[in-house]
Amino acid sequence: MDGSSQTSSHLNEAPQGAPIVVASAYFAGLAAMAVAHFLAAQALDPFTWIPLGPVAMGLIAAALHGIFLWVRGERVGRLSILVGVAVALSWVTAWYVEFRLAAPLGEDGKALGFVDYFDLLTRGLREVRNGKVGEPAGAGGYFDRLLAVASFSVCGATAAWALRNKPYCAKCGKYLRDEKKVGALAAGLPAKLLDFGRSGEKAAAKAKGLAEVTEILAAADGEGERVLPLLRERASGGKEVDALSGRVHFKVSACPTCGEGELTAVLLEGHGRGQSTKVVGRRPLSQAAVQLLK
Repeated sequence: MDGSSQTSSHLNEAPQGAPIVVASAYFAGLAAMAVAHFLAAQALDPFTWIPLGPVAMGLIAAALHGIFLWVRGERVGRLSILVGVAVALSWVTAWYVEFRLAAPLGEDGKALGFVDYFDLLTRGLREVRNGKVGEPAGAGGYFDRLLAVASFSVCGATAAWALRNKPYCAKCGKYLRDEKKVGALAAGLPAKLLDFGRSGEKAAAKAKGLAEVTEILAAADGEGERVLPLLRERASGGKEVDALSGRVHFKVSACPTCGEGELTAVLLEGHGRGQSTKVVGRRPLSQAAVQLLK
């Protein structure tokens, strides 16, 4: 079903992630941690507002990382799984830097080690509720720390994960841009108030729609003349198609440098928060084909 195996020699065929992808995630995480420590110095430590604070800091890291990857045209590829680890390591690094700057002493006047320092602050976490400070969390403080670093790391990796399947021109080292929807094809049924017992019908409608996607993508031979009539004939649906339980959107995007692009078929199922999306096929397009379809 997926036509990615027939893509051109340079679209979506960049090396599957360079070390700079992971390194830049680490430094983006450090930058977000610097923001967090600045806020902590103002008595606004975001890592005490679990999980919203760590989520916000993670999104800052993701934004910085995403901008860097997009501007430089760095392909994420298989290294996306390591991005969250790099962001987590930046959290550990920030803690260690804080420890070195604080040079803490124990009750006996001797210097504390990093592990003892971290343990002391973690067990000493206190919940503030209605302006009242609670008792130290003790061992339960480690649950809060774990939740904080997990939230920070996962959110910090969202930009890299989002770019992983973004159409890419390896020849120019650029992500394809100016994405435009050029067709919508039915792959589901109209919604009903009582939607029981229709799984078989939905599956059949989905299979029929995906079969048509195969035909349309097979016609996209790089020039666009053959696929344009098929899109107009079979994928010209509007709001009525978007209201179905399943539908396929055809999108055209182009490289900002060479102008070559890609026709992508995206399956959407459900609506609202329960909506899922999946790329079910793609074909490369010449510069002339991109201009024709847009």
